[in-house]
Parts: sequence; structure tokens; C-alpha cells
Amino acid sequence: MKISFFFSRRASRLLTTGRWKSDKAQVPATVKSDKLQKVSKKRSEKELECVKECALLPKTAKAPAHAPLRSVNVAVMNSYLPTNHSLVAMLKLNGLIKEIRMYDENQLLHGTGLDVRQIDTSPQVATCVGQHQLKRALHKADIVVISAPGEPNDIPNSQEVFCKNVAHVKAMADACIAHCPDAVFIINAYPVDATVPLFAEILLKQGVFCPNRVLGSMALKEMRARTLASAALGMNPATVQVNVIGGGTPQTAVPVISGTKPGGLCGKKHHPTSVFLRTSALFGVKYLSVPVYFGLAGVEQNLGLPALSFAELETLDVSLAELQMNIALGEAAAKPKLTRVNPYEHNTDEDSPCIILSSCANL
Repeated sequence: MKISFFFSRRASRLLTTGRWKSDKAQVPATVKSDKLQKVSKKRSEKELECVKECALLPKTAKAPAHAPLRSVNVAVMNSYLPTNHSLVAMLKLNGLIKEIRMYDENQLLHGTGLDVRQIDTSPQVATCVGQHQLKRALHKADIVVISAPGEPNDIPNSQEVFCKNVAHVKAMADACIAHCPDAVFIINAYPVDATVPLFAEILLKQGVFCPNRVLGSMALKEMRARTLASAALGMNPATVQVNVIGGGTPQTAVPVISGTKPGGLCGKKHHPTSVFLRTSALFGVKYLSVPVYFGLAGVEQNLGLPALSFAELETLDVSLAELQMNIALGEAAAKPKLTRVNPYEHNTDEDSPCIILSSCANL
């Protein structure tokens, strides 16, 4: 009895002093939150490497989680474009966004920013006009949307559109490296098959490339696919979900019927959506559009290629040649001397990347 009484008193004293805790003892919630904050601030290098390698696998576990962001800052480059008007208006309706920064060199952007600012929602809207305000637009941005400076409707060839946009993508990549290297970059400059590899190679040379955070936008392709599929099936477009795999041009995009929906960065429940990124989902192809899960680290999980029908497999097989040429074109454009780059040494076709790059050498 004396021994048991001694140990019971000893255990109670240790529990009160915090030197020893039994399985039934619980840590206060404040102590738990403080520990989580310290862990989120001091992530090890191994965890960061795991995040960077997450999107390189066709199917992976979730990236290491850290504290969710209460709100995010979104920078929209070339906001004066008509497509970006709709984008900014939709972003203004999202309560998870703290500030929307509209950047453009056009002075008429102030009127557009004033119209969007009057929408009665919580996100703030800031207009940044001119190159001297580029730093203000990108400073501490969590998401950066990079669009082309003009519409490609008047140029029928995707390679010619790329030659027109290559200088702008390079300038945006250099600015993002200087002001927000840890942001999530959404590339919407046509053609995505070439501009995403170009942007990624520039970041890779500076040592800040993370495949989870350099994404080519496929939202417009998915929206069109859902609209056409719902019209053919006679259904509500909101109930028809379509993934788009392959690339981002009409010659490389392959729509697949499946259940997908976009997600978010702030720890909310979400569904997979399609993006164009660097992945090993298909052997021999560095970049591909595949369904992914978004999360706190950008792309949180890469789902790889979904199950395809025989017709979809044939379409994807035909599109791979054009996709590989666009990827090689973007990677070659990131090299300093474009005229001496020939990714296809034995290709004498007039449409080979070396011929196209020689015409873009003055950019």
C-alpha cells in the first residue's frame, strides 16, 4: 500500500510539473498551435525537396502540409486584355483573396480597375500601370497569372504566336524571379505547350524552379469542352465534367469525360482539375496536361493519365508529335543563342524548331 501510494503521488507530481505525461494526459490547444506554427516556419530541406519532386511523378502521395494561408494576393499581368477582364471579375467574387493586383502598361487600365473595384465584395483591387510599378504588382504575390500581351486571333500558326510572345514571357520570368520566386505561376500565354517550358527553363537556370508551382492554364479548354459536351448530351453544363489531357493547342488537346472541378490554396475541400506541367506521367514527354489536386504547395497530388478509350488513345498518339515539337521549341528559346539551337539535328522540315527560332533571333 505504501509503495503504491508513493508511486501515485510521484506520478501526480510529474504530471502537474509537465516532466512526464501519460497516454491520457492532453496537451493544451495553445501549445499545439504554437508547435504547429514553429514546424510550419522551420520546414526541413528534405520536405522542400519532397515538394519539388512531387509533380515529377505520375501518381504521388500528398506534399508535406503546412499552415493554410488565411488569404492570398493575386497578380494578373496584362490585365487590359478582354479575357483578363472576366478573370479579374471572377476573382473579385472570391472571399479567400485579399488583394488583386492588375498590371499593364496601358493607361486605360485605371478605368477597368475602377469598375472592378466597385463590386461589393471583400477583395481589394490595385491597378499598377507602367514598368515602374511592376515591382509593386509582384511584391509578395502568392499567385501570378501571366498572359500574352495581345490576342493571337490574327496569327494562324502557333509557332508564329510563340515568336511574338517569347520576349514578353522572358521578361515576366526575370521579374518573377526577382520579386516573387516562391509564388504559384499560372501561364496563360499561347501556346502553353511552348511558353510553360520556356518559363520553367528560365527559373531552372536561376535555381528557383518548382514543378508544383509552374502551371499552364487549361481552364479555358475545360470550359469549352464542358459546354460542347453538355450541348451534345442535352445536359446542364454544371453537371458535365471534362478533363483535357495532352497540350494546350487545338492540335494537342485531348478532352476526356470524367469528374473534375477546380480547388484552392487555402485548405478547402476540392476536386481534381487539369493543368499543363512538368511530369513523368507519360514516358518520353517532359510536359503534359494531366488532372491534379491543388493544395497548399501548388500542385499537391499528380493523378497521371486517366483511363482512356481507344479513340482517345489514338488522338493522344497523333498529338504527341506536335506536342514534342512545341516543348523543344520552348526549351530551345530559353538558351542564349537561339540561332545556333537545333533540338532536331536530323530534321530538315521547314517547320522544325531550328528554322522557327532563327526567325525569332531578333527578339
